[in-house]
Amino acid sequence: QVQLGACRRGMHAVGPAAAFECSLGLADLAPAADLVLNCSAPQACLAIALTKAAYGVRCKSLWVGLRSFLAAAAYLSTPQTVVTGPAAQTGPPVAAGHFDPIFLAQLPPQAFAAQLSGISLVVSNTKRPRSRVTDGPAAWYNAGACTNCHDIANNLVSLIGLLQQKFGNANVGGHAVGEGLGVLFANDTTAVNRPDRLLAAALSSSPSSSVHGRFGVAAGDPDGWYVLLACAAGAREKTQHVHFLHTLRLEVSSEASAAWHTKEEEDGFRDLHAAMPNRAEFVILPPHVLGTFGLKAAKGSWDLRADVQLLDLVSRALHAGGLVFAVMEVGQDCIVLHDRNRGVAERIYGPRQKAKLFLKWDVIHEFVPRTARTWGPCFSLPHVLVLRHKWERHPAALLTVRRIDVIPKILYATHYWLREGSTASGGAWARELYFRAGHGMGSLSENCNLDNYLGTETCTKKRGKVEFEHGFNFLLSSVKVLGVTRAISAVRLDVNGMMLNGAHRVAASLAMGIESVPVEPTLLPSDIDQSILVYHMERLDSSALLMELARRLTQPRAERRLHVVLVWPRASEHGFLQEIEAEFASVGHLFMPGWEVNLTATACAHLVRRFKAAADVGGVGDLCSSHGSGKVFMFETSVVAVPEVRTTIASMHARTRFGPQAMLSVSEPRLVEEAVAALLHPPTAAFLEATSRSAALPQLPASETLRLLPDGARDHCVLDAGAVMKAHGLGAASAVIETICDGDVKVPVHTNFRDHGQPPWLAMHGTGYPADLVHDPSRFFLVDGWRFVAPQQLAIFKRFRYKELCKQLGCDFASDLEDVVALEGLYRRSFA
Repeated sequence: QVQLGACRRGMHAVGPAAAFECSLGLADLAPAADLVLNCSAPQACLAIALTKAAYGVRCKSLWVGLRSFLAAAAYLSTPQTVVTGPAAQTGPPVAAGHFDPIFLAQLPPQAFAAQLSGISLVVSNTKRPRSRVTDGPAAWYNAGACTNCHDIANNLVSLIGLLQQKFGNANVGGHAVGEGLGVLFANDTTAVNRPDRLLAAALSSSPSSSVHGRFGVAAGDPDGWYVLLACAAGAREKTQHVHFLHTLRLEVSSEASAAWHTKEEEDGFRDLHAAMPNRAEFVILPPHVLGTFGLKAAKGSWDLRADVQLLDLVSRALHAGGLVFAVMEVGQDCIVLHDRNRGVAERIYGPRQKAKLFLKWDVIHEFVPRTARTWGPCFSLPHVLVLRHKWERHPAALLTVRRIDVIPKILYATHYWLREGSTASGGAWARELYFRAGHGMGSLSENCNLDNYLGTETCTKKRGKVEFEHGFNFLLSSVKVLGVTRAISAVRLDVNGMMLNGAHRVAASLAMGIESVPVEPTLLPSDIDQSILVYHMERLDSSALLMELARRLTQPRAERRLHVVLVWPRASEHGFLQEIEAEFASVGHLFMPGWEVNLTATACAHLVRRFKAAADVGGVGDLCSSHGSGKVFMFETSVVAVPEVRTTIASMHARTRFGPQAMLSVSEPRLVEEAVAALLHPPTAAFLEATSRSAALPQLPASETLRLLPDGARDHCVLDAGAVMKAHGLGAASAVIETICDGDVKVPVHTNFRDHGQPPWLAMHGTGYPADLVHDPSRFFLVDGWRFVAPQQLAIFKRFRYKELCKQLGCDFASDLEDVVALEGLYRRSFA
């Protein structure tokens, strides 16, 4: 191994100024020159040029005989070198006889110091005949511990036997089978020089990186050894079918050949293209694939950024949230020319090259040999890196009130499309809400101007209910089968990280529980603000959207936070309201600047008790009278801005004569939904107003009993019948809580609960779909975080139950009609 010290310092940082007239080609064809490099083959020219360049030789003029000599010519040139000869006319673009700088950016230098600053060039004379890809000194290291390697090796033996029976005498796995199995079966302290054991550990040892049950491909793996390794680690059977069915049936030669051979490279990367767009849940980049990609010096090309481009190509074959298992030679930053005669070169990745390579990728695991015996070139050892694309985000992280138009789409997908067919009318309310929201945003019209301007996938123009519903249903079907794919469905973000498009895709992802969607950051500005939608819809619809958004923002990966502030009636002075509006607009996005709400004494007491735990409920009269009007402000900030919001509110309290009695603020994610319901949701507001007329105080079921319900019951269940009457201060107490759940959560089999989501009770509500009673915003009210069947819906149930079950005296539900009359009296309206 010969280390070229001048290259380590930067090839153009030393040596004399360009002073030679040079020629590259056969001496009898080249013109007279100071320096004639007599060469007939690209690889020979390259080796000679590297040696001359190492000592600082540069040419002021350069005659180049063939286009394939340009890689060598680049080492001897400067930006001022004049290029002549056949390659100047038939080779890369030239301007006034000079290399085009864009073309030269794809080669090692004349800009070598800029492109490979701190990266060495190493020429190796040592042969490694067993390697198909490179010839050079190999690193040896202890095999190390591997919990699953023996099981994977046994699985490999069985799998190879089955495939050989299926495909005859085909050489399944190629020449690597014997050596690879030996590495997998080795003891921990055995010296090995292959990374199969590291890759096996990466594929199986960590739950976050396991390929078990997943479909994937291996790029640059014509013999299929690494596909076999993935299948033996538990990958789906489809993985081997994609590779072997097209490879072995086409009778591709199984004999070893050089990696730069065109036919082999096409076969090795066919699987990667077959996985597009974005079918694969994992992609394996075997040894020497990433490091050698684009470095074909023998052909006169040397693309230093080709490894970055390969990872971009991989991202188009990778499912959102998918993983890349990249086997890389890691050591000092350098490029190794393994074989002068064949021109085979490889990158050794040090900190500089890794930083450039992983600009768009996160390294989530790195598997490293523990004890090295000898190192490869530039102190290298093979590492297996598990990568995930940085340009992916949890769909909840994209939620914001500026794109509240996503919420009706989530409700449609969750409560109508995904459950369609279970009942004839299930989720109809969500479908109608989706249409009303579409009218509120633009008369159900989409012209695709932004998508077409960005040059993205073909956007289908839609107008009217039928086209919108058909288009959304088609998208939902696609996402259910294929997921959200980077190749055709990346969500573009503006300069602030907000969605520019993709509202339907994000909604589909949230409805189906997809945890990662591909995004594409841009520098485009955006003034998209769909929060105006809350002004264009009825109060019931607006409050339903805000409540659902608040609930969705409780997801740990959400990046936005809603804040609700109620200015109590006695503090609603004009000057103070103007000051509040200016302050909230400065700390976040103020989208509700002072909506007026009527507050009864009961509503005030409930708000104080629920959201101001340290306050004196008995002093509620100091906050609002029995007929006070308060002002509701809502704004949105990032999660990290919450402390600033608290500081701002404390400052405003200090500046008003009412002090802490001026405002009620709610920022806790789990409580924002309740605050919106209490202030803006018509059924909940009606309950609080009606119970102010009741002689008895509202009572909720015992908390110790409600704790028996499963986790998530607050969001997926509604309390029925007796619990509703008790909440109104009516009816006799009962030890049994009638409950309806939507199917995502089940009512427990317990003496304290009766499942009203089952026959005959469900039919008495006039629906065959329990989730309608749980999620339709017109059919429930929300108190203390629990949903209760709305009185109008309960009246339907009680009348039906009385009619069906109380045809004779002595019925257990004889008081149902009396309960309806009592509710109607409390609400001062008829529930016909």
